[in-house]
This record gives sequence, structure tokens and C-alpha cells, in this order.
Amino acid sequence: MVYVPTRRPRPTIVVLRENPQPEDKVGNSTKGENIEKVVRVEKDPALEAEREHMRDLVMQERNLRRDQEDDTQNLHIRITHLHSSHSVTSEEETLSSSPKIPCRERRRISSDSSKLLEAQRNHHHYLPATKHDFQAEESEVISDLGRLEKEILNEKDKIHQRDTLIIECRAMSRERTTLKLTHGDKPLNEDHHPGSRDR
Repeated sequence: MVYVPTRRPRPTIVVLRENPQPEDKVGNSTKGENIEKVVRVEKDPALEAEREHMRDLVMQERNLRRDQEDDTQNLHIRITHLHSSHSVTSEEETLSSSPKIPCRERRRISSDSSKLLEAQRNHHHYLPATKHDFQAEESEVISDLGRLEKEILNEKDKIHQRDTLIIECRAMSRERTTLKLTHGDKPLNEDHHPGSRDR
């Protein structure tokens, strides 16, 4: 007896092949038809969903690793910036402690070093921290585009309603003009009839 699952019936293909049976434990060989059952396996939606979920997890881990690499690179940049600022500060302290350098030269070197520090800070300020900044900007641009598309569609609807209203108003004005013309002829005929009676 073949067990058939009640939850999800699957199509089966039965193939009949004439193959001799192998010898049993006693040693007797039986001849006959060996029925081989070939089952066509369908894709399980639950397994496919689990596979997609695992792929998403792998992609998330990959993106997280890339973000960590970016964070590490940014930390290296900050460390380099701190080392350079520390070296400039030590040079300033050395210049201020040395009495042989004139005051003007000392001020000029100090201003140049402060300008260099400011330029480095500005350059570091414009460096992106992680890829999340780009993703945030991209999502903001996408949301702005969606909002603009909605506004354009609303304006188109308003224009369509206005055109429809104009067409209806023109049709009503034509009907009124036609009614005025038709009602305007009748009083003329009525005024004309009493005159003919007087005659």
C-alpha cells in the first residue's frame, strides 16, 4: 500500500521496467516485473522562503562587514589627523620656547600652522563617516521624488477637473443661449398677434 500525503498531493510518474529481482537470502531468484516509482518533486515554498531569508542574512552580514571596514578606515584617518595636530602643537611649543626666533617670525609660523590645522579639520569634516550617510541621502532623494510625483499627479487631477468644469459651463451657456433664442421668438409672435387682431 502506497502512502499518499493528504496535505499536499504531488504528481507521481510510475514507470514499469522489466528487471529481474535479486536473489533473496534463501537463494531463490524471482522473475517478474520490478515497479519503479519516480516522484516529481515540487519546490517547497517554506524552504524557498527560508533560503531567501538566509540570503538576506548573508547580505546583511556582508554589508555590516563593509561598514566596519569603513569605520576602521575612518578611525585610521582620525588617528593620522590627531598625530599631525599633535606634531604641529609640539612645533608651536618648541617655537614659543626658543628665544632665538624673532616675534614676527614666530607669529607667522604660528598663523601658518593654525591655517594648516583648520584646513585639515575642514577636510576631515567633509569626509563621509560611513556609507549610511550616502544611503540616508539616497533615501531622502527618493522620498523627495515620490513627493514631487504625487504633487504632479494632484496638479494634473486639478487641471483635468478644471477642464471638465469649463466644458460643462460652456455646454450650459450654450443651452441657456438656445433657450433664450427660442423663448425670445415667442414674445415677438405674441406681440404680433394682438396687432393683427386690432386690424
